[in-house]
Amino acid sequence: MTAVLRSYVSGTWSDPADDGKPVLDAVTGEEVARVSSAGIDMGAALEYGRAAGGPALRELTFHQRAALLKSLGTALREHRQELYALSARTGATLGDSKFDIDGGIGVPPACSSSPTRVRCWPTTAWTTCVSSPRSNQARN
Repeated sequence: MTAVLRSYVSGTWSDPADDGKPVLDAVTGEEVARVSSAGIDMGAALEYGRAAGGPALRELTFHQRAALLKSLGTALREHRQELYALSARTGATLGDSKFDIDGGIGVPPACSSSPTRVRCWPTTAWTTCVSSPRSNQARN
């Protein structure tokens, strides 16, 4: 049996309270990993986000937030080959993987590229990822 993946919740890494469920390779049927959320206090995780994450995010300037998004895209881009290999185990073709992975990796930097309105595509509707200075709310 493969290891159960750990979860990073409420500022710390934790092991699940059970053996988890298998994630299988779509081609070979081999077990790739095991996953579980057993033992995670979701209410506490929400409270941690509200108490720690929210205030920390609100302390950042607009440009600091943009820099974090850009850093996230850079970090993910450095692991593209690993993500392609993992995606192949889901049964995806390399072309599909490149479209999905590169597209997803491109969203954070695109959202950080302008200090005013930038249109991104995180859902089926075009949404303003980085809002204009007159509004902190995303608009459709």
